[in-house]
Amino acid sequence: CLVEESLAFSEIECAIAKYKDALCVDYFLFDAYQGPKLAAGKKSLGISFVYQSMEGTLTDTDVQPLHTALCDHLKDNLNLEFR
Repeated sequence: CLVEESLAFSEIECAIAKYKDALCVDYFLFDAYQGPKLAAGKKSLGISFVYQSMEGTLTDTDVQPLHTALCDHLKDNLNLEFR
């Protein structure tokens, strides 16, 4: 996602914690980039989400609406841009 340079990852973590769906069991930052390929004042963060159910194997059809809702929540609350 593309965010303002001043946005701390801890703010994203707080927003995830407020939303967190029971099937989203973990998340982690795997990449952070700031440089000339981005607009001034922006940084790119790579965040991975782990979805898991103890009831059975999740399919893309199960996960996609959950992930879309989480991304929408982050966009609405933190002004993130997903690329």
